[in-house]
Amino acid sequence: MPLAGLVPPDLIREVSRNNVAVRGGIEDLSGPKLFFLEKAEKFVHAVLDLEPQCLALKLKTFVISGFDSNIPSTQRQTRTLNKLISDCQTIIQDELDDILCDKKLANHIKMNYNNYECSIVEHYGITLVGWPLDLLPIHNPSAIGGCEQVQCPLNALKTHMCHWEQLSEEQLVARIASNQACQAKGECVYKPRKKHAAKRVEKSTEHVESSDDEIIEKSAEFVDSDDEN
Repeated sequence: MPLAGLVPPDLIREVSRNNVAVRGGIEDLSGPKLFFLEKAEKFVHAVLDLEPQCLALKLKTFVISGFDSNIPSTQRQTRTLNKLISDCQTIIQDELDDILCDKKLANHIKMNYNNYECSIVEHYGITLVGWPLDLLPIHNPSAIGGCEQVQCPLNALKTHMCHWEQLSEEQLVARIASNQACQAKGECVYKPRKKHAAKRVEKSTEHVESSDDEIIEKSAEFVDSDDEN
């Protein structure tokens, strides 16, 4: 509930410091009561996608159960970072599939972070707008930093400030020209593709040639031996 009415002074101080406070104990028979500021309420709804009462229940259960003391701090941080990365990647991929399907461009294309401009933007004429400026160009969320850095694009994605858009023909032409100009200046816009397949073909050719030579030599030896007899 918002701060209104008769709220205990200690809770007012706690909410002022942390934006949220929960009153309840292990021996209480009634449900926990949640006190929060208006911005904290908006954050719970928009970013966490939870009802405030649900958050209060989860928070109370976690604290009074003692789970927090059993998890090493490094493990908690790693687990949280992995979850943030996974959530960020999932939203990007799901919404990419949605716009490709809606525009009848494709059914499913895996997001290509390494060659994003060529494989996604230029090929399909769509772009991810609203990505945090200090984290541009767009990278895989697993490669942009820690929890604080990953949380920024995740918040933008959850509130739809960051989303996929289709480019007009004029916008696409301008984007391609800009990419080519940046590449010409030495920026790595277009990353070269790996050549594993070509190497495998070369090895296969060498193997066949060497095998043929051996067969020919063995055949020649066999004929010579017959002639001598």
